[in-house]
Amino acid sequence: MENLLYRIADDPCQYDGPPMDRAHQTMGITDAHFNRVVEYLNDAIWWTKAYR
Repeated sequence: MENLLYRIADDPCQYDGPPMDRAHQTMGITDAHFNRVVEYLNDAIWWTKAYR
């Protein structure tokens, strides 16, 4: 997921932090929360490709 965010932002950096599951394990993120973020990212990808 983190590399996808960099691609959306056209940033060549690579994520070198802790694994996403460990970094977010105490935040109470549910499957519904995660799925909503995926929907937003999908929309962002579509928007970016459609308007380039």
